[in-house]
Amino acid sequence: MQKMKESFVVKVIAYILILLCMMVTVFSGILIYINAGNQWYTKGRDACLHDIYKETLTYACYQLDYAVESYETETVTSEETTIEDEYGNVEKSSSANYDLKSLGDAEEELLYGERDADGFAYTITKTEKDQSGNVNTVTVREVHPELVEYAKESNGFLTDNIVHNDMTINVYMIKDPDAGNLPDTVFMKYRSLEKIYKYRVEAIVAAAVCSIMALCLFIFMVTTAGRRKREDERSILAKTPAEIVLLLSCIAVMVTLEAAFGSNYENNFDMLCTAVAAATLVITSIALGVVLFLVIKLRDHNLWSSSILCLLYRIIKWTAGHAKRFFGGFPLVWKTVLVVTVILLFNLAALGIMSGSAWFLWAGAIFVMAVLTAQKMKRLKDGGRHLAEGDLSYQIDTAGLRGDLLEHAENLNHIREGISAAVEEQMKSERFRNELITNVSHDIKTPLTSIINYVDFLKKEDIDNEKAQEYIGVLDRQANRLKKLTEDLVEASKAATGSIKLEKIPCRVGVLMMQVMGEYQEKTEAADLTMIPTQPEEDLEILADGRSLWRVFDNLLNNICKYSQPGTRVYQTLERQDDKAVIIYRNTSAYELNITEEELMERFVRGDKSRHTEGSGLGLSIARNLVELQGGSFRIHIDGDLFKVVIEFPLYHGMPYAVTIPEK
Repeated sequence: MQKMKESFVVKVIAYILILLCMMVTVFSGILIYINAGNQWYTKGRDACLHDIYKETLTYACYQLDYAVESYETETVTSEETTIEDEYGNVEKSSSANYDLKSLGDAEEELLYGERDADGFAYTITKTEKDQSGNVNTVTVREVHPELVEYAKESNGFLTDNIVHNDMTINVYMIKDPDAGNLPDTVFMKYRSLEKIYKYRVEAIVAAAVCSIMALCLFIFMVTTAGRRKREDERSILAKTPAEIVLLLSCIAVMVTLEAAFGSNYENNFDMLCTAVAAATLVITSIALGVVLFLVIKLRDHNLWSSSILCLLYRIIKWTAGHAKRFFGGFPLVWKTVLVVTVILLFNLAALGIMSGSAWFLWAGAIFVMAVLTAQKMKRLKDGGRHLAEGDLSYQIDTAGLRGDLLEHAENLNHIREGISAAVEEQMKSERFRNELITNVSHDIKTPLTSIINYVDFLKKEDIDNEKAQEYIGVLDRQANRLKKLTEDLVEASKAATGSIKLEKIPCRVGVLMMQVMGEYQEKTEAADLTMIPTQPEEDLEILADGRSLWRVFDNLLNNICKYSQPGTRVYQTLERQDDKAVIIYRNTSAYELNITEEELMERFVRGDKSRHTEGSGLGLSIARNLVELQGGSFRIHIDGDLFKVVIEFPLYHGMPYAVTIPEK
């Protein structure tokens, strides 16, 4: 199925079948329309045949009338006369004049094959007054006069006429054209109507079947259009604007309609069918091509981006952007003056019907109102700028402000009060938190110090009981762990609030990283980890606090030793990217990292959710805060069991120096 969707041959066959189905549908629709218009679906056969005969007779009358028009004289009157027939019916007549003598003397046939038609006759008569004033009817031209006399007395003939101001055309036709010969053009009309009636039911079936087939094939073409074996293939259609295709399609459709139906096909039904077929084929082909083109553009997501409207939009946007940047440096009042001046100049051209004095008064009033409004808006702008700069004591003068400007000024003044209250509340909360942490840490340190000291005394005692020794070891480990947690808690609080004093000096970050890695050599060997450092040949210098940066690396390596999978490698990388020093630590976790990066950066959160390992869960939080306080960025990435920390600092381009490694 996939091969069929991508096959060019299948799509071409489907395209041709759609065209054929549409041609059949159009022809069937025409047949249905003619049959329905004449009510041939509800009438009996005899009534339908009678309608066909009558319509054929009417067609013959108008064909004769068209043929007689070639004998029309150049003198044409605008008057319209009426003639009353033998039944008392009043009929309007045309106002044209004809050369009746030439018409009567003409030997050529007015309708091809009229001399051999034994079921068709006509007479052309004129009316004239004699010397006594009597109106007489004179026959100008008569075909098959014996048949005319017979038709007047027989019920087997139909008759119709066309009346002009000086001429009348009477036509007689046998009721059953199959029983006698008719002129060729008239007989062709009869056969066409007969076939239309004969295939009225088949037309409904064909229209329904072909419509469904065309719809199914159309859906197939739409769903497979633009599918390519290689998605990176780009055709010329991707760059063609949709407006050009639509314009050319409209032009092609109009040319096709003009070429197909610009001529009169009343005398040739076969040519009419050919014109309809050709027009249907071309228009359907164009419409289907346009639809498929639009589908391909939509599938490639470039219908808008490749259009002329998009190009115009970009040009306007570019122009507006440059104009905005150009006028953006102007003061607000002068920008308003410029805009109002331009508007007034345009209005001057549009309102030329006003008197000069009236227009200048109106324009001056608008100008003054606009300038005053601009001054008031400038007052609001200055107030917003003061608030943005932190001047919370600034008050906007509301004198002279009305409506929305007054409301906006009052809102800005209330923002000052709200910001002041929020800042005060936040500062109060920060002070309370810092005091709480400091007091609780101090209260914990006092008994904790005593516990640690007495545990040391017990360790020095000669105790033979192994259980007691084990308990003493547990007390020692947990006491030191609690001490470390207390210290981390205080440091995390200080780092989060920025209470740490930093002395930022130029620092060779690569030397500091290698020093910290050397300090952890024994721990990494004990954890069965292999450290792989990578550094550039050049010394990368950053501006940082040495002690705080040491603590960052210390926390990271401490976490690596605690949580890495034994027997794996730990990568410590320092590299230069653009104008930044990028520090990367990678290790493989011993525990399943079923946690997000954001959650892992929170306080008291550890990658080991079972909490079987040592640690407070504050190491990463402290490291991130210390890095950000020094102007760097700190982020982590988790990919399966791979844990990666990325730290970035701007490079320092000062004078060379001798770096001093800070104490731990």
